[in-house]
Amino acid sequence: MVGNPPSAGPGNLEPWFRRAGGTEYVEKLVSGCSLTATETLLEIGFGMGGGTRIIIGKFGNYVTAYERNSILATAMRHAVTYDINDKLVVTTLPFEDLDFKPKYFRAALVHETLYTMEDKAGLISKISVSLKPGASHLVMTDSLFDADDESEELAAWKAVDEHAVHPWTEAEFTKAIERAGV
Repeated sequence: MVGNPPSAGPGNLEPWFRRAGGTEYVEKLVSGCSLTATETLLEIGFGMGGGTRIIIGKFGNYVTAYERNSILATAMRHAVTYDINDKLVVTTLPFEDLDFKPKYFRAALVHETLYTMEDKAGLISKISVSLKPGASHLVMTDSLFDADDESEELAAWKAVDEHAVHPWTEAEFTKAIERAGV
C-alpha cells in the first residue's frame, strides 16, 4: 500500500502521535497482514509508537521496531500506557545500518521513512529477505512524486524537513519492489 494518511481530524490518536489518520487508519494499514498473536511485524519509522500500541492491542502480535531518533524511541519506552512491553522490541539505529533475520517477519510496516534515504532499494531488498515465504506483506506510507515534479509544495517540504528529502517516483518504487521480489 502506498499513499498518504488521511488529514488530521476527529478520531486522531493522542496529540503526541505524529501521524494523522487516527485509530481506524492505523488498523486499516495492517488489517490484511494476517497478524496473529504468534506473528511478528517489522516496523521501521516507529516514532513514539502510537500506531504500534494500537496494532499490538488490536491484533495481539509481536513488533520489532526500529527508530533512528533516539529521543522518540526513549520517549515511547517511558510512555507505555498498554501492557505491551513483552510484545515489543525497539532498537535505535540509522536506517541505512539495518539488518534483519531472514524469513522471520509476517509483515513489514515502513512509516514515512524511505524519502529520507538515498538507497531506498537497498532497504526494500533487506526487508523482502526478512519476510516469511508465502503470504507476507509490505505496507509503506511514503509518498511518490512525478519525476519532473518541481511543485512549490515539494520545494517547501524539502526546505523544512529535518531530514534530507529524497523523493522517489512510482517507476523507481516499482523497479525496487520488483528487484526485491515483493
